[in-house]
Amino acid sequence: FWTCLKATSAKNQFSIKIFALLLIGISCTIGIIYLKKTISLTKLKTVIDSGNQKIYYKLDESDLLYIQEDPYVEFLTGYEKYQEYNKTEGLQMMENSVKKDPIPKANFALANLYVQNKKYNRAEQLLKMNIGIEPSCFEPRNNLLQFYINRNSQTEIIKTAIEIIHLPVKK
Repeated sequence: FWTCLKATSAKNQFSIKIFALLLIGISCTIGIIYLKKTISLTKLKTVIDSGNQKIYYKLDESDLLYIQEDPYVEFLTGYEKYQEYNKTEGLQMMENSVKKDPIPKANFALANLYVQNKKYNRAEQLLKMNIGIEPSCFEPRNNLLQFYINRNSQTEIIKTAIEIIHLPVKK
């Protein structure tokens, strides 16, 4: 009886040692994968955050051509550059994006940056461009009206307010 129990106990200890080695191997593998992923992601920059999925782009010179093909990605990359370290290059990227595909929200964001930099003529052009993109919407005209109010341009305030009054009413 005791010899049978010792034989079973020896098999169990051997199984436990194998299981422990397997767990150590799995832990090491997960650690190595995590380390490699972390090291590679430090070279990349988050450009788009859509829900829970993040898309990364490498921001060296060869990959800028890829980014410039998509106006939305180019705008976001330019905005990040503007905010972080290179205002001139960031503004240029955002301008290129807006010229390729004038998206109202991008125009509005860029206009606000131009107002902050006291480049009012370009800000006004972008806000007027939004009216051309969405001619029957209230928001672009209201944004332009707020711009004129902040600039204290009385004749433009009146003109834009009259345009807003004459907009078609949604039912």
